[in-house]
Amino acid sequence: MARDPTTCSTGCGALKPNGTVVVSELPYPDSPQAHREHPVYKMLAGVQLHEALVGCGMITQGELADLLTGARFAGVRVAQQSAPTRLVMLGEKPS
Repeated sequence: MARDPTTCSTGCGALKPNGTVVVSELPYPDSPQAHREHPVYKMLAGVQLHEALVGCGMITQGELADLLTGARFAGVRVAQQSAPTRLVMLGEKPS
């Protein structure tokens, strides 16, 4: 997902009312301290570095939530799941 806010706004506009957007991403923490302390973030550090070096953007969980909220998605939240190596965020288009 690009950091361009129009990407999220376009997606919101394309959904039917009460439709749900699902975004799957690597779980980039919001702070360097969290990156150092959480075992999953430490494990993914090499993958994340590789992605950054090949030109993939790194977006933190907070930035992703802000983009979705800014595009007028409601109920933006992280879906609980058993695999901590993947972040899944949801949001609904208001009716």
